[in-house]
Formats: sequence, C-alpha cells, structure tokens
Amino acid sequence: METRFTQYIPVISSGEYPPEEFWTEYRCAVKRGLRKKNQPAPEHLGIPFLNWEEEGAIEDIVFECYNFLIARIRRLMERRDSEPDLDGMFHRNIDNCIYELQRKFDPVGNAVFQNVKGGVESLLNGGLMESSPLSKARIESETRLCFEGGNLKKPSDPDTVSRAVSESRVWEDQLEEFTKISPSATELAVNGLKQLENSGITAFVFRDLLNALKPAARNLARQKGLSPHFERTGKENTNLSVSYQDNDQDNDSKLKEILENARTVDPDISYDVRELFKQTIQNARERINESRFHFDKKRNLLRVVTELETISESNEDIPPGAELARRLDFPPQTMSDYWGFIFPERRK
Repeated sequence: METRFTQYIPVISSGEYPPEEFWTEYRCAVKRGLRKKNQPAPEHLGIPFLNWEEEGAIEDIVFECYNFLIARIRRLMERRDSEPDLDGMFHRNIDNCIYELQRKFDPVGNAVFQNVKGGVESLLNGGLMESSPLSKARIESETRLCFEGGNLKKPSDPDTVSRAVSESRVWEDQLEEFTKISPSATELAVNGLKQLENSGITAFVFRDLLNALKPAARNLARQKGLSPHFERTGKENTNLSVSYQDNDQDNDSKLKEILENARTVDPDISYDVRELFKQTIQNARERINESRFHFDKKRNLLRVVTELETISESNEDIPPGAELARRLDFPPQTMSDYWGFIFPERRK
C-alpha cells in the first residue's frame, strides 16, 4: 500500500494540482523541516516576510519546496514501481530545499553552521563528546551535545552558552574565519568547543551555540564587506536581456546565447556572466513569489525558471523555445509570455 505522499507522485508528475489532503500534510512536513533547521528567519531563505506568522509566509516556503520537488519528480516516478514507500524522499527534498535556500540567501549563517558542525563531528568521532541518541547520525539544530561528565538531559540554558561564547577568545577573535567554509575554520571550531568545556559548559543544545554565533558573524560580514552575495560591479552584460522580436528564431538564438554564456568556463568572463545569470533567475523567482498570479501560473513560471537553471548547469544541447514548451507541456505562445516575465529588461 502506497503511503501518504507516495500516492500523489503520478498526480504531481502529470502537472495536475494535488488535492487539499496532500497540501495539509505537505505544509506540516515543511514546518517540521523548518524546525529541524532552527526555524531560520524568512529573509534567510529569500522569503519576503519579516516572520513566519505573517499571512503568506508559510505558503511561500511551501511553494518553494514544492517547486524544488517538481524539478525532481521524474526521479521519483522512475523509482515508484520498485519502491512502494518514497515518503522519505519527500522529506529529504524539503530538507535539501531549505538547505539550498539558506546557502543562497544566508551564506554566512550557513558557513557558521557547516564549520561548527565539522568541529562537533570531529570531537564526536574522537570520543570527546556525546550527542543525543536520536541525532547520532546527523547533527541538527535540536541535537544535544555534552562533554565528558555532562548530562544530555540537563543542557546549559541559552544565555549561559551565549555568555561563554562572548568571553571566548577563539570565537570572538577568529569570528571572521567562520564566515566562509574552510578546514581551518573547522579546526578553530574544535578549539572553541574545548574552550566552552573549560568555561564550565558540560552540555548544550547545538541550536543555542549557533544562535550565539550567527548574528555576530553576519554583522561582521556586512561591516567588512565579506558577504559572498553577488553584487553588480558596474560591468554590464547585455547578454542577459532578451530583445524580443516577432521572429521566434531570433528569440531562440538570443536565449541560446544567454544559456551558453551562463555555462561558459572561460576564466575571463565565466564568473561575471554566470553570476549575472543567477541574479537574473533569482530576481525572476522573487517577482514570481511576490506576484498575485494564480497558483498554477506561479508554479508554471517556476518550472520554466528551474528548467533554465538545469540547462545552464548541464551539457545538453540547448533546445529552442518550442521544444521547451513541449517538454513542459505549455502552449508556445504561453512560453513566449513566460520569457517576457523572466527576462523583462528589453522586451519590445
């Protein structure tokens, strides 16, 4: 018997709108995924809301996760015949989507997480720490950790952890190292964790350590201009604008040029071109999410954006617009409208 999410794979794959029963369960799964990731602020996932209580905030992240799922639904369809229970893949897709959004919109916070997690894993593997039983296989925000003699059931409170971090020379003096993922930052995290133990912290919740480090790291990155977010440097690249004409062949040629440049490996231009392409796609996603379009149109626009991203990262031949329309099961004229929304700068 197919489980609650697995049974909807054919519906999702066909492009049909799943029934309300699916959305009720899926919203709950996304909320659980957010809790596992320490309930990141909407802005750190690229969601244009101040908090998750605002109307529409949860719907936006649910929509992002669903779009992430659609882009991978073919793989689930292929596995469905041999694996009757694929619910775990749905949850993993949600986790992966949230992780990718964090990596994209909160790179400094993500770097802190990865570096400190690496330090924790090093101490766990060396037998110098223990973790809560339910989290041994994976370090998450709710994981409880303790040093020798500590009690996993009695972790230090968040204020005590924060105070210990602020008084530690490693965390304070070397904070800049934690803003980028590196082996040296992981080593520093090991030293910082040992200092926590020396300060009297024998057990703590991983979330509390992250909450003590991330805000300061983000502020430092902003002050020193260290944020890895791409910003336009004044180098204009008109290849990211589609100059729309009545001739479909000309439009296909322009789109092919954009995608070829986005996947180029030429060291002289690859960074600027690829990052400008990513920024164009990111802007399109934001405008789609902020629009008042019907759910189906939002979903279809995001399917187009995801397909463009996939093509730009692959070696497959770049198909003409009509072929993409057939692949996504859209009328050709609809695809032309979508191009105009995604690349609006030079539409004529």
